[in-house]
Amino acid sequence: MSSRTSKVIIDSLEPNITCPVCLGRLVSPKILPRCGHCCCVRCLRQLATAAVDAGTAGEPATFSCPTCGTDVTLPGNDVERLQNAPFVGRLIDTIQKRASVQQHQQLEQQQAAPQAGPLCVEHEVPAKMFCFSCNQLVCSECILYLHKGHPYEKIVTASQKCIETLRQRADSTRELREGIMFSLSQVDRRREEIADLSDNVNRSVKKTFDDMVKSLQRRKEELLGDPRHADEAQTLPPRRAEAVPGGSHRGSGRPHLVLPEVPAPAGHRRDHSLQEAEPTEAANIGVQLWSVESFVEMVASQTGMFLSDAYGPGLVRAELGKRAAYFTIRPLTPLLQNPTITANLTSLVDSSVLPVTVVSKQGTAMYEASYHPQVRGRHQLSVEVNGNPISGNPFPVYVSIPPSQLKKQERAFGGVAGALHLTFNGRQQMVVTELGGDVVSMRSKAGKKISQLEGRRLVRPWGVAVDEEDCVYVSEEGAHCLSKFDAEGRYVKSSSEGTVPLDGPRGVRVVGDKVLVCDGNNRCVKVLSRELELVRTLVEMDKMPSDLAVSPNGLLYVTRLDSRTVEVFAITTGEHRYSVEHSDLEQPSGLYFDPYQGLLYVADFSNCGVFAFKPNGEFVSRFCRNVAAGAGEVVQLWGVALDEDGFVYLCDAKNSRILVY
Repeated sequence: MSSRTSKVIIDSLEPNITCPVCLGRLVSPKILPRCGHCCCVRCLRQLATAAVDAGTAGEPATFSCPTCGTDVTLPGNDVERLQNAPFVGRLIDTIQKRASVQQHQQLEQQQAAPQAGPLCVEHEVPAKMFCFSCNQLVCSECILYLHKGHPYEKIVTASQKCIETLRQRADSTRELREGIMFSLSQVDRRREEIADLSDNVNRSVKKTFDDMVKSLQRRKEELLGDPRHADEAQTLPPRRAEAVPGGSHRGSGRPHLVLPEVPAPAGHRRDHSLQEAEPTEAANIGVQLWSVESFVEMVASQTGMFLSDAYGPGLVRAELGKRAAYFTIRPLTPLLQNPTITANLTSLVDSSVLPVTVVSKQGTAMYEASYHPQVRGRHQLSVEVNGNPISGNPFPVYVSIPPSQLKKQERAFGGVAGALHLTFNGRQQMVVTELGGDVVSMRSKAGKKISQLEGRRLVRPWGVAVDEEDCVYVSEEGAHCLSKFDAEGRYVKSSSEGTVPLDGPRGVRVVGDKVLVCDGNNRCVKVLSRELELVRTLVEMDKMPSDLAVSPNGLLYVTRLDSRTVEVFAITTGEHRYSVEHSDLEQPSGLYFDPYQGLLYVADFSNCGVFAFKPNGEFVSRFCRNVAAGAGEVVQLWGVALDEDGFVYLCDAKNSRILVY
């Protein structure tokens, strides 16, 4: 039989000797009942294990044939009871022996054929060596005379070294390119944000001055048209204020407002030093000018609070029971005496209203307001001058509570089967992975189940993340993939449909337009696109990574199984920076970075507690210590997350409940 005919026969038999699960040659094949298709015994064990885990205890395991989809019932839940396929095994052995004979014949033919290779340039004989000093193919005579003392190798060895060098340089260049592309994407996004902000500022400034001109023109017509209005200017209250970002402290990152009634007349010098302005011609016609020189300035002493542009203009941080903020106001002309300034702080959590104290700063025309919030979470700050609200009302204020004061458990709710990890979507619903039921549920903050992800049968769902469009990403440890669902909870796609090699994925986070996932058994952190395509491997580790968190300043925090530390890396390069550790930290299992407080929360699986650290790893406090579910019960903390009001949610997988602090 000719080799060509033999190849045709082998190609025709190939589908019958290929395992439909691993796509390799069948090894110790077993015959499936009902349909008669064959699979490797190793692959059948994996299918059987997944079927037993997903089935009901005491009932035979059932799975679908990978080839035709026929339901297969496993006798006694034991793969070894299935009938062997000796004919298929003998057929594979025959094909492999035939292939070995053909390879041997081809090798003999190649050795018998005359060898044609490169020639030495100097002597025109076959070149057998490569000179590394001269980058030139040479013969044995050249090595003894013309290239004496130069480093050389045989051509085959030299070519292998060159190929390996090129491969290493290509890998290094590829990683560098990926890092540069990621940085460029961040720069482009920031450039777009700056452009949008600039457009908004320009429109706001234009609108402010247009309104000022209209107001001045209207008042001019009133005064010139009816002399009786001249006396009314002495008591004219300022109209609604207009917001002007930046103010006199441009670049400080704090919001500043201007309360103009009319623009300053020609020749008037605006003074931003918070001192009395010189009287001008405007005083003679009764025009009043007001300016909020700095609104909601942060108090630096003894608070440790901060204000960041990253969370929107006007967003203020405060702490319970501490002086949080102040604003100042003064007239540019001393015409309006003793204006009535009122302010209040309204909680969006319980609707309580807190009065704000407004006092005059002695010796100046400025007023200062302060408040002491008693409820944490989101608030609204309202300010009025003579009954007219300042433009931009109400202003958002976020009141936090230090972790050291989180001693009382607010509430707990059960019925969350094997609660492992959780996060919040844009509707402030909890999205929870329930390992006990192999589902991911959406729940209210009170624990009531609203819905669950559908369209795909999840296998050991572990980590969960949500992007700004409310798309949900779930890592399936049992299916070795990352699955994506839309905002309505419908299945979109899985990484197993592409070429992303994941093995036991766990923690997952969305960062910009990328998705970071802990690839557990491969011991690395990988970067995927939102379409679940592999971008690169960011970090390789010596132990299995379990969960991760990302700070706004570009630090990646990663926990590892059987490790007492949290490792910190640069998110752009993957370079290891330092380790976060504590003497009482035994097995960190869950991570969450709160950008509002600038704190890293670490849940400890073994020591049953939550630790708070600063971004640099400095310990702050610990809470939820020795919490118990009942007599003799053990608590196993996994995931940790904070909602928009600063409440801390903890997953107790052992007792199928969620704790709230």
